[in-house]
Amino acid sequence: MRKISTGLFVFFIALVFAVSAQAQTPSSTIENRVAELGFRIGPEINTIVGGDIAKRTWVNKKNIIVPGSDSRSYLVRFRESCAGTATKQMVPRIVKIRGNVSQYDTFVTRYRTRDLAKCEIRWVYELEPI
Repeated sequence: MRKISTGLFVFFIALVFAVSAQAQTPSSTIENRVAELGFRIGPEINTIVGGDIAKRTWVNKKNIIVPGSDSRSYLVRFRESCAGTATKQMVPRIVKIRGNVSQYDTFVTRYRTRDLAKCEIRWVYELEPI
């Protein structure tokens, strides 16, 4: 019985690590969607200097493209699906550096005075024009 419990525990841990590793890399569907918008996904970065989340381009519920102050574009991936990123106002809730967009910053999508979703940024990638 102990061998079965140990085996199941090891399998569960391996499964958790496999799922978390898969979430870090953008899927081929995201790469294709970003390519349709004229970009290729580049290296991961921590901060978009002067990133303007109000001028974002919607990719899907979990990904948006944000312009930086250096006239480059960046792919922002949220930890979870985030409702309202396509059309609603995004208000900063928790930010590391005011005026920038960084990993682990939290934004809220808002409709009138009501918060729709809390969106935590998990990954930021540079985009290279095609």
